[in-house]
Formats: sequence, structure tokens, C-alpha cells
Amino acid sequence: MGSTLSSAVNDWSPSVSKMVTEINADRPFLLGFAAGSTIFSYSTTVGHMTMCVGYTTAGTISYSIVVDGHSTNTVTKMWTSYNDFMCKVYMN
Repeated sequence: MGSTLSSAVNDWSPSVSKMVTEINADRPFLLGFAAGSTIFSYSTTVGHMTMCVGYTTAGTISYSIVVDGHSTNTVTKMWTSYNDFMCKVYMN
């Protein structure tokens, strides 16, 4: 049984434009929130990993739509400097 994983690219400098590019290409990706991101109800001491499945904007503010493991529904989180990691996975 072989793996279908072709490659994974870790990016420690995620940006709104990178999020938009991936989601517009129908490629959900792992999105990290740094420790201390308490404005998102995550930990003050450890980071938190989510799956970004969409985005939205309100005026000049961008938001990621994520599956975060704390909810059975998607949740919307404002894009800030606490978004410190994205992992893009490309399948065969």
C-alpha cells in the first residue's frame, strides 16, 4: 500500500495572500496559531494547529475559516500576527 502524499511545504511566514491563493485553488491547508493567541480562545503557552478551509473579509479585515478541533462546526478567526505557520500538502 503506497502513500499518495507527493509533498508538503512548511511556511513560517504565512500571509493573507498565501491563504487566498491556496483556498482559491481548492487546497485546504494546516494553519497554526502561535502561543499567546488568547484572543482566539487558544493557549497562552502553546500553539494550536487548525485546518484552514476558507476565508472571508469585512472591509479591510481578513478572516480564516478553520476547523479547529474545539468545535464540530467551522469557526472564523481574524488573521493576525498570531498566524505563524501554514503547511501546504500536495497530493498525487
